[in-house]
Amino acid sequence: MINMIRSDIYRLLRSKVLIIPIALVLYAVIASVVNIAPAAIGTTDLLGLFQAETIVSQPMMELIKEKSYGELQELPIKVLREMTLSSGYQYDRAALSCNFNMLYFVLVAAGVSINQDFTCGCIKNTLSSAVGRGRYFASKVLVVNLAAIAGTAVHSFIIFWVSRIINGSAVSAGGAVVFRSFCRQIPAIMALTSVYVLLAFVVRSGVLYNILGILLPEGFSLIYLLTDSVKRLHFLQKYDIMVIMLRSVTDVALSYTITSSLVCAAVMALSYGAGYTLFRRLDIK
Repeated sequence: MINMIRSDIYRLLRSKVLIIPIALVLYAVIASVVNIAPAAIGTTDLLGLFQAETIVSQPMMELIKEKSYGELQELPIKVLREMTLSSGYQYDRAALSCNFNMLYFVLVAAGVSINQDFTCGCIKNTLSSAVGRGRYFASKVLVVNLAAIAGTAVHSFIIFWVSRIINGSAVSAGGAVVFRSFCRQIPAIMALTSVYVLLAFVVRSGVLYNILGILLPEGFSLIYLLTDSVKRLHFLQKYDIMVIMLRSVTDVALSYTITSSLVCAAVMALSYGAGYTLFRRLDIK
């Protein structure tokens, strides 16, 4: 099992497919630090991100309310930067709200570690050796989770230090606060990872896996919209995995941390339970 883990880590580090998500994430990091605003992949609108109440400081909201949205849009980035630097906005802490950019990294990690074994047919040789299906499944889960947590930690670390270098300490919450915020995100990171692991074992076609994996975040958005349309289900919105990623940065209440962690644990149990049951019954030819 140790050899399998080493092999998967080596293969992941050598994979050229990782260049794409790394390039996308680095682009988002640059846009995020320069604009002093969390930047999701495909979204670098400084003002739009500022208006998201879950990641904006009260001083920043007060600055926004002084002008109309149209007036703010016409302001140069330099002026907006100066406004933000003097607002008390804890950018590096808020930037962790966009750690879901690492979904694309997790997509590749699960694809390289799991999906490629099916597409290339080498899984049959692996299981014909002394490695049982239980140990195989456990090693894949461990590798993808290590990759997800380590990759997200590096992402958070880069944002924190690059911002300190470029923007100084005026918009910094401090290393300890950022680290604690990241730690509160770990259950959500692992829950999202478990969904990708399940997807990799269910969809064993490389092309279909990539398509569904890219669309997965939209699926979470759809769930959020469905619960938003029914008042009785509004309470479920704060336990959407993507929302947990956001709220774990700002909502430090112990009750929410516990309940959201239990939700994440339930998602992991269901995903891994379903994934292993399917894999155990799968006829591998």
